[in-house]
Amino acid sequence: MKQFDHFTIVFAAQFAFLALALTSFLVIRGRSQNEPVLLRWIQGLCLTALISLANLFFDGAKTATSSAIMGLVYILGVGLLMDAVAMLGGKHAPRAVILLPGIALTCAQFLQPDDIDSRWMLFYLVAGGQNIACMVLALSASAEISLRSRLLLAAGFLLSVIAFAWRAIDLTSHALAFSTSTPGAHNANAVLLNYMSLLWTSIMLLQIHFERSVSVGARLATLDPLTGAYNRSTLLSLGQREIARAQRHGHTLSVLQLRIDDATIPRTPGARERVIAHLSNTLAITLQRQNIAGRLDDTDFGAILPDTPLEEALRLAERIRVRIISSAKSETGHAYSISIGAAERAANALQPGQVFAHAESALLHARAAGGNRVEAAEARLFGRAAISPPS
Repeated sequence: MKQFDHFTIVFAAQFAFLALALTSFLVIRGRSQNEPVLLRWIQGLCLTALISLANLFFDGAKTATSSAIMGLVYILGVGLLMDAVAMLGGKHAPRAVILLPGIALTCAQFLQPDDIDSRWMLFYLVAGGQNIACMVLALSASAEISLRSRLLLAAGFLLSVIAFAWRAIDLTSHALAFSTSTPGAHNANAVLLNYMSLLWTSIMLLQIHFERSVSVGARLATLDPLTGAYNRSTLLSLGQREIARAQRHGHTLSVLQLRIDDATIPRTPGARERVIAHLSNTLAITLQRQNIAGRLDDTDFGAILPDTPLEEALRLAERIRVRIISSAKSETGHAYSISIGAAERAANALQPGQVFAHAESALLHARAAGGNRVEAAEARLFGRAAISPPS
């Protein structure tokens, strides 16, 4: 069986990895806004693979200048990998953490102009330390990422730590005459281990990216992107569940439908979104834990109130209306008002849409009466006055 020499093995690994990194960069660069973690990771791979290949051909450790430049670029590449891992935790790695290791290595290597072994040892120590930092960042990534994925990502960086430690120990053993082999005897194995690490961590990063995409997709499918509240389909689905429970146990259930009064909706850019978000936040802090709120339409919100009779729902609606009036100006910069319709589920109402239809009817009556008021669904049937006089 033909035996491949050190140069052939390392060249094949480095060239294949560089080709893969460059291809990935060309594919992903057009989607940089949507894939910032992957883009930063691929940038780091391109730098590390390119410098490793250049070092193989030009033997960059021959002079202090060439080894310092190549070491600086390689360590910067690993710094970009570190930044990508930090972005999994929702923040960038500090620039000092990315730049200072390479700068320190460059300065230290210039102080060893005639000692190649010392320059290599410094490089192994700095690169190994960076990979240890990547392990820590991987383990402390966002809790949205499964513990298994974080552990496997950290294990990939551990392989790089082992590879650099292996080369450092080999170099030290030779220098202290503990080993009769040449310092580069195990380089091929260490290089391959390092590239196995990069390949493994790249696979895990893709897996984590997929997990996060699925998680984000699930949130987008259930939540309103502006307010973070449930969207219409989710609110109605949860309402169906609560109606089934109320029907089964004979409990009461009421709903509220809220709409911002048209005359008070701001028209300036951004102000409309702030007002809608404020209404959503006010609902969240006013409703009780068992209540369910969501955005039904542009300026319409709904709330499902399990185990709540109509009278209690009306009191809750009034608290929401008053809180909006008292806090809107200070918290959004625009005073606005809302109209609210309330309805209690009838015994034969088995769909949330049926109950909300009654609440919307009361809401329209409140708006016709001038807005900024709470109205019950039975108000039109029994002639009761509105709960809240217009202000």
